[in-house]
Amino acid sequence: MTSSTGRSSASVTSPSSACRGRHVGVPPRQLCFATLNTRSLRHKVAGVRQILSDYGADVLCLTETWHEGSDDVSIRRLRTGGYQVLERARPIPSSVAADTTDFINHGGVAIVAPTSVRVAKLTPKFEPST
Repeated sequence: MTSSTGRSSASVTSPSSACRGRHVGVPPRQLCFATLNTRSLRHKVAGVRQILSDYGADVLCLTETWHEGSDDVSIRRLRTGGYQVLERARPIPSSVAADTTDFINHGGVAIVAPTSVRVAKLTPKFEPST
């Protein structure tokens, strides 16, 4: 088949295929992020794991975890089964009676991701006051 210019239409290439380079291949995998206000992670570890598996979230950001440190039981439970956790508990002021049975450390955040996803904790150039 020839066009009005006399050239064969079979020799015309589309712009998209002409622009492809040798390093073009499969696009990088896109990550799926989710966030959840847990309002205490203590009894919700199984639910957090269910969200990660059911919804295919690669990175789950948790707020209001109410944990007191990286050795908290709920944080340690999340770290099992192929997950990693970056966390930051709300600092406890020295004026607070944290050794009482009714003390709850409101606040705290955590990022949960499978070990196949590279995450790192960064130190900002400022110190947050809250």
